[in-house]
Parts: sequence; structure tokens; C-alpha cells
Amino acid sequence: VYECVDGCHNAARIVEASGLSSFAVFKNLSQLLDGSFIEPLPTTDLIPLGQQCLDADRPSDAINLFEKAVELDVGVPEVHNLAAKAYEAIAEFENAGHHLKCSAEFKIAAEEWRSAAEDLQAAVTMIPTDLGARERLVALALEYPQARLPEFDPYEEGKVLVGLLVGAGELARVRSILEGLVAARPEDLELKKILVTVHTKAGDQARVAE
Repeated sequence: VYECVDGCHNAARIVEASGLSSFAVFKNLSQLLDGSFIEPLPTTDLIPLGQQCLDADRPSDAINLFEKAVELDVGVPEVHNLAAKAYEAIAEFENAGHHLKCSAEFKIAAEEWRSAAEDLQAAVTMIPTDLGARERLVALALEYPQARLPEFDPYEEGKVLVGLLVGAGELARVRSILEGLVAARPEDLELKKILVTVHTKAGDQARVAE
């Protein structure tokens, strides 16, 4: 057990590496701690060691360290991007996308519009079926011109998203997106026609008349 303690392995990984039972590993760790042969990893070391693991092609150990940092609110939001990179390395794209979206939300709160949009774009590129990330990116780009990325047209992407959500029966989300698109481009009659159709399907006659 002592030979497996390197600051990068958590208890579960020590069980895996040693081939011992969980009980034996935890018992030995407890004895080593009591004897001051080992000590808990300082929180300041979580991210540097995680980066070392990532560079050494040990993404699973890197993930454990980055997730612990997130849990302890250490190095946020940058650690979310590192965790996303580690998850991407083992093709766990859903978890990678989750961390990219978390990073984006922190950056939006800090008014770092461009960087937030880049995180959302990376999540969408990784998982094109993540309609939530696509919707958030469109809304962000419509509200803040600074968030508009090269070769990304929020109006065209918004129209595509509307078609996908209408097909999925998500009328409430569709109405919200369309309202944003129409507000940004009030001269676009095609958008207004689509909005009228959606309001009609939703039974909102007051908005239809409007």
C-alpha cells in the first residue's frame, strides 16, 4: 500500500493498483497515517499533480485530482477545462462537455463573454446533440456581441435549433429562442412567421395577435 501512495492515486486507485481488498487498503492507510508515514495531499497540490498526470498520459489519475479540486472549489473555473481535457483523453465526452459548460457559466458570471462562448462552442463541437449547450451559445451570442465567434452565426444556428426543438415538441424552449431571435432581427419576416406558428401551436392567441 505504501508503495502505491504517490499523491496521484486516490484510495480507489490504490485498491486497483495493489490488488488488495478495500478493507485491507483502508486499514493500512489508516495505520500509515497514524504513524505519520503518509499525510493527506495539500489542496494546493491537486492541480499541479493533476497536470503532471495528464502530461504523463495518466488521465484517470488526473481526473480524480481535478474532480477533487472542483469538489473543494480549488482553481475554479480553470480546473473545469483541465478536467474536460482529461475526460476527452479517455473519450468520456459527456463528462468533458459537462465541465466545459460549468466553466462557461463561471465565465459568464465574470462577464468573460468570449471565453465562455469558446467553452460552449467546444462542448457543442464535441457533442452536437447537446441542444442545451447550443441553446446557451445562441442566447449568449445574441445578447453579447463580444461573445460572437468567427464562423458562428447565432441567427442561422438559432433557426436550426428551432427546427430541432420543434421536432422534439419543446415548444416552450422554441418560443424563448425565437423571441430572442426576433428581438435581435425584428425585420426578419421568416422568423416572425415561425414564431406565429409556434405561438399558435402553444395556444397563445394573445401572442399570435401581437
